[in-house]
Amino acid sequence: MIIKAEHDYRSAINDLKDEPPITDTACFHALQCIEKSLKAFLIFNDYHIEKTHDIIHLFDVCISYDSDFEPFRVSLRGITYYAVVTRYPDDWRRSLWMKQLRLLRMQRK
Repeated sequence: MIIKAEHDYRSAINDLKDEPPITDTACFHALQCIEKSLKAFLIFNDYHIEKTHDIIHLFDVCISYDSDFEPFRVSLRGITYYAVVTRYPDDWRRSLWMKQLRLLRMQRK
């Protein structure tokens, strides 16, 4: 699971390096990276993962194992918002790729 998360992370970074940045797929891959990373943490802790893509739920379960996740809640909400917004061309924002890159880097640390 963590290898797949790493691949999504690398894909998101590469999408943001393009000129112009490919923000919609970068957001998608960033969200996938986070989801897979959360699931990897839960698997490591012997938690049986139900089939879900609800990263807020996964995040809350992770917090029940380790409260050190809590400071990332705001970033998680941000990435969820941008991953959804960028699926629709009319909602695209030019500044999005910079915010997305910051969120990815925060998640990476």
